[in-house]
Amino acid sequence: MMTLANEEGARSLREYLRQKHLYEAYVPDQTKPVDFDEFWKKALAQSKGVKLNVNRSPLKTAMKSVIAEKVTFHGTDGTLLAGVWVRPRHSAAGVPCLLRFHGYGGDRGSITQDAHWILQGYSVFSIDVRGHGESGDASPYAHGNNGSWVTQGILEPEHYYYRQVFIDGVRALDAVSEFPEVDASRIGLLGGSMGGGIVLGIAALDSRPKVVISDVPNLCDVGLAIYQKMEGSLQFVERFMARRPQHVEQVFQTLAYVDHVNLAERISARIRVSAAMRDFVCPPQTIFGMYNHLKTDKTIKVFPFSGHDAPGSPLHIEETIAFVKESLG
Repeated sequence: MMTLANEEGARSLREYLRQKHLYEAYVPDQTKPVDFDEFWKKALAQSKGVKLNVNRSPLKTAMKSVIAEKVTFHGTDGTLLAGVWVRPRHSAAGVPCLLRFHGYGGDRGSITQDAHWILQGYSVFSIDVRGHGESGDASPYAHGNNGSWVTQGILEPEHYYYRQVFIDGVRALDAVSEFPEVDASRIGLLGGSMGGGIVLGIAALDSRPKVVISDVPNLCDVGLAIYQKMEGSLQFVERFMARRPQHVEQVFQTLAYVDHVNLAERISARIRVSAAMRDFVCPPQTIFGMYNHLKTDKTIKVFPFSGHDAPGSPLHIEETIAFVKESLG
């Protein structure tokens, strides 16, 4: 005889399978502005005119098997950005490199976060996104500077925060590709939440990364994410529009340039995406919407009963290591 607990479990499983089936078939319309490709072409070209000015300096660490360096470089508008590059102390020349980007409101964190990659023989460049950690932000935002990055410059696409961040990421690729110790043909991108969205943006704009790990990424199917009234940074966008309804159309026009539903088809790297079915920060349906527009070698990991922190599980980390090793060696 089925108990009440078993009945509830069976009902939950059926609902999960139903939702997953619906999401797997969900292909949202793209909302690309007419100048979408030209917009990003121009942004990349403008960035080339700004000197990188890469600076590397030794950094002390208690991890004896690791060499660590603080790295600074200039972002797309001359903003000074900071990160830490770590590598195995006895690594051979031509070490593969992973660029890691953190979540919204966070920072690059501790070197120990990258220990499992160092054990695999990889180097890791962990970057403080502009306005976070030790990185500055020199952009003169005319609108939306209300204490949350997601609305900064939101009425002017060419000055929008995430436009700057994505180009900063390409410049981080430029910087690490110049390191003589790095094998520039074996570079990958890692990130979760905001970081997961950033690595999608970089991979859409630059073909150098060979593998991308995008865990529970933001900025996917932005209109739906806002409409669903979930948690996370997009709440600030909703509040901005609530106070300024006359600007709603322009807000969505700006967001269309950074919406990964519009950028996904440009990605050529091998990619692994994750989505959590009880994620109220980066809703799973929006991630599936982006994923279903990818045209490259792709895999998606779905966490049926987990929330936004699901990618931190040990099993997921082990599976991610295996995926990267298959891609970069």
